[in-house]
Formats: sequence, structure tokens, C-alpha cells
Amino acid sequence: MNSLIRRYITPKTMVLADQAIISGGSFITNVIIARKLGPADYGLYSIVVLAQLFILSLQQAGITGIYQVIFPKLSQSKRDEYTGTLFYTQCMLLVLLLLISAIAYVFLSPVLKSSSPIFIPAVSGILLFLLQDFLRKILLTQQKFVKTLWIDAINNLLQLLILVLWFSFSHLTLLSACWIICLTFIIPCILGIVWIKPGVFLWKDVKSCIADHFKKAKWLLCSALLQWGAGNYFILAAGWWLGPASLAALRLSQYIFGLLNVVLQAIENYALPIASAIDTSRGKLAVYAKSVSKKSFLLMLPLLIVIVLFPKYIIQVLGGKAYTDYYYLLYYLSAAYLFVIGTIPLKIFLRVKLLNRAYFTGYLFTVVFSILSANFLIKTWQLKGVLVGLILSQVILTIYWLVFLFNKKSNYEYYSPGVR
Repeated sequence: MNSLIRRYITPKTMVLADQAIISGGSFITNVIIARKLGPADYGLYSIVVLAQLFILSLQQAGITGIYQVIFPKLSQSKRDEYTGTLFYTQCMLLVLLLLISAIAYVFLSPVLKSSSPIFIPAVSGILLFLLQDFLRKILLTQQKFVKTLWIDAINNLLQLLILVLWFSFSHLTLLSACWIICLTFIIPCILGIVWIKPGVFLWKDVKSCIADHFKKAKWLLCSALLQWGAGNYFILAAGWWLGPASLAALRLSQYIFGLLNVVLQAIENYALPIASAIDTSRGKLAVYAKSVSKKSFLLMLPLLIVIVLFPKYIIQVLGGKAYTDYYYLLYYLSAAYLFVIGTIPLKIFLRVKLLNRAYFTGYLFTVVFSILSANFLIKTWQLKGVLVGLILSQVILTIYWLVFLFNKKSNYEYYSPGVR
């Protein structure tokens, strides 16, 4: 029995289980809130979520992403010191965000009007969400997978339980939903802080940590901004030129692949620290990157095949009959997603080798392409033009990273389809 448990309860399965809890909990939470609040209030809630995810991308680039690469290369004593220092650095940045939010509230309160009551729980929820994600990434990098699982399970189960109880006995409003989401982050954050044991605050160490992370992450931070723009410019342009119906269909289709992307994020979070740890041998790094790429394709390909075979059924189940005519969107997004999967080994090499400028330049090319081509593609082929633009953006990004790494001639066998 014990051997059977050890066989199936592995680090990989725990990471995937953790991401399943996150994606499943987020999906159900959003369905509950969307149905109970209605389109108008859910739209405001979605703005909060988008702001939260945007800041998270910057945090991943400037803090946790760097930690995932540096931590495995340190001695045990240095690991503990670095973890504690980075925790206090994170706290200082969250305080800075709080101050910026307070100043923004003073100036925006006349504009917010009826929406102003949600400002405090919304901002508090964003800050606690960022802290929890920081803590879970720290524990994940330290390979404390069970504790990571506990943090995310408590958070998501509390959210679902309180939301269900609340609308069962009372009327769920936007304000109450924001407070529920906010407060359910407190217990996981407390547990995470206890488990990482940050130690004593030393200003000189924090100051040094900020300078070091900024030096290493400046290109990644710019890349995060560009990545956000590359991923959303065509979406925003579609809403502007084609109207809300097309935008709604596109966002619904993207959400399906957003769930799949959670699995890829789990693979990347698991693979990056391991790749960094074995970076002493270029041959081993190439073999590992190839293995990660192969397993990612094998894992995701059956899911993509199901989407391609049953697009009408899938989009109708999620959105209703009004969205059935937009089933073709899933074909285009499936093609784009193949390139997303293909960039996983490229990202591993760029991140482990700290080739952050190349990471940035790749997304710069896609943003420039998006700005220059969006008007022509959308006005020529309407919604299909948006999808063609998204596919071409991924093609440009993949080709640039391949060419860069090939020209770099880093003396390791680089894996890519058809390139040796």
C-alpha cells in the first residue's frame, strides 16, 4: 500500500493537483459570482481580477521568477537567508502598492461614485492574493509540495464554502463577494509565513536584494509589460472595432485555453528550478528541456484534439446557443496553442541562462507586429483576423527565440523541432 502511494503521489502529481485546485476553484468561484451578480457587477469584478493578474505578472518577473532560478544554486544557509530577505522585500513592495492605492482612491473617489465601497476590499484582496502567490511560489521552489497544496486547498475551499453559504442564506452582492474573496486569503498567508520562517528583518539585506533583483529582472519586467500587451492588444482592438458580441465570444473561447494554460504553468513552475539545478552540464540541460517539451505535448495534445473534434458542443455548454456560431474560434486558438507549448523549452533556456534581454526582445517584436497589423487584419477578416494575428504573434516569438539561441552557439545541443 505504501509503495503504491509513493508511486502515484509524486512531486509531479502534487504540482498538477495543486494547479487543478487553483484552476478548478477559480472556475467555480467565477461561475458562482457571475451568475449571482449579473453582467454589470460581474464586469466590475472582472476589472479587479484583471488588475490582480497584471500586477501578478510583474511580481512573477521581478521577484518569484528570479527566486526560482537563484534558490537551487545556493547553499542551505544562504537559501534561508535569501528567502527571509526576499519575504521582507515582498512586504515592502506590498506596502508601496497600498500607499499608491490610497492616493489613487483620494483622487478617484468622485469618479468611482457608487463603486467606491468595493475599493477597500478589492485592493486588500489583491494585496493578499499577491502575498499568497509569493508564499506558494517560495514553497514550490523549495519542493515543499504538500504545504503548497495545503495553502491553495484552504484558500479555494474556504472561498467556495463561504460563497455557497452566503448566497444560500443571503443576497450576494459585489461588495460581499469582494470581502469574501479577500478574507479567505488570510489563513493561507499566515500558514505560509509560519512555514517559510522569514527570520529577522535587516534593512541592508533588503536594500541589496532589491538592487540585485532589479538588475537581474529589468528585462523580465519589461517583458512582462510587453507580454501583457502582446496577449491583449488584439483582444482590445477586437472589442473596439467589432463590438461587444465578438469580444464576448473571443473571451469565452480564450477562457477554455486559459484553463489549459494553468497546466502548462504548473509544468513550468516545476521544471524551472530543476533545470536551474542541473545547469552545470549543458548536455543534461538540453536533454531535460527536450523531455519537458515532449511530455507537455503528450499531455496537452489529447485535450486539444477533444476541443477540435467537439468545438460546437464545448462552446455551447459554456456560453449557450448564442455562442454556437463562434465555434470556429476554437480551431484557430488550438493552432496558436501548439506554438505556446513549443516555446516551453525555449523559455527554460532563456530563463536559466538569464538571457532576459532576448526574452524581452521577443515580446517587443510581437507587440510591434500587433500594433502595425491589427487594423488591417481585423478590418479585412473581422474576428478571424484577430485569430490570425494571435497565431502570427506566436510564430514570430518562436522564430526569434529559435534564431537567437541558434546564433548564440552556447555549445550545448539545443532542442527544437528540426534544429540540431
